[in-house]
Amino acid sequence: LGASGGAGYLWWTQQGQSDQLSSVASDMRAAGDAVAEQSAQQIAQMRKTVSSDNASMNERLGELQKTIDDNATILRGQGKRLLSLTATTTDDWRIAEVEYLLRLANQRLLTSRDVRSALELLRASDRILLELDDPRLFSIRQALAEDMAALSSAEAIDIDGLYLGLSAMSRQANSLPALVLPDTTTAADHAVDAVAGAAQESSMNWQGKVKSILASTWGNVRGWVVIQPRDASIKPLLPPEQQYYLKQNLRLSLEQAQLALLDGRQAVFDDSIAKSNTLLAEHFRQDAQAVTAMQEQLSQYLGLNIQAEVPDIADSLLAVKAFMAEQHRIASGAAQPLAE
Repeated sequence: LGASGGAGYLWWTQQGQSDQLSSVASDMRAAGDAVAEQSAQQIAQMRKTVSSDNASMNERLGELQKTIDDNATILRGQGKRLLSLTATTTDDWRIAEVEYLLRLANQRLLTSRDVRSALELLRASDRILLELDDPRLFSIRQALAEDMAALSSAEAIDIDGLYLGLSAMSRQANSLPALVLPDTTTAADHAVDAVAGAAQESSMNWQGKVKSILASTWGNVRGWVVIQPRDASIKPLLPPEQQYYLKQNLRLSLEQAQLALLDGRQAVFDDSIAKSNTLLAEHFRQDAQAVTAMQEQLSQYLGLNIQAEVPDIADSLLAVKAFMAEQHRIASGAAQPLAE
């Protein structure tokens, strides 16, 4: 009986411990499940946070990469442009020289109608293009050939020669001898002296005295009188003190002809030349070589056409401009795709 009671007590004790162990195990499993669930939630939250941070970081990295790519593109484009600028060759400078010469030729032709100078400038431009030996310049040389042919067939007026000739005559105006009245004071003095001398010579016959006085007076007065036919034009004589104004008038008339020559005013040019010629004929000594030489030169200028038609030589200049614009477009277009 005692043994049975001990065995029963032992069983009961083990059963209680087993129940306690089961309860503890159940509690541990519940606690483990709670910890596992909490850990899973924390892990999920961490993953979500990390994923959000990664997305934000990736977005920022994408923006930075785009900025870097844009800056690199700009740098490549600027480098390409800089390379195109620094790669300017001697040919480019020679073509720019051709453009300058053609501009100058057009200016000379339009302002002074100097056909000869314009033709020489076009020929110099063509020689430069010939030395470059570039097939792309064929259209420019073709336009140059047409413009040179037009200038060669135009009537050439030596504007510079005419201007210099008028300038030389203007400087000579002050030295030309003019027609002036004789010095009347000297003749009168001679007459008075003759009368006084005759009065003092009491021994002379009165008739001889009168004849002597008349002869002396007539000899001095004779220089005052100029006998001209009625059908001849009367040339007014100027006193010596007015010679300056006469010569200045001639000089101004010649200078007016110079200005009319440069401006291409035909009527003013003809009028100034005719006026200068008239002044020489009416108020200057015709027996002076300088006067006759100037009259002959003015006669050559009278009736000279200073408004000769000049051709238009803008085609060659436009061809050069078109070529330079095309080269610039090609150079800038090479860098344009990189900049985009």
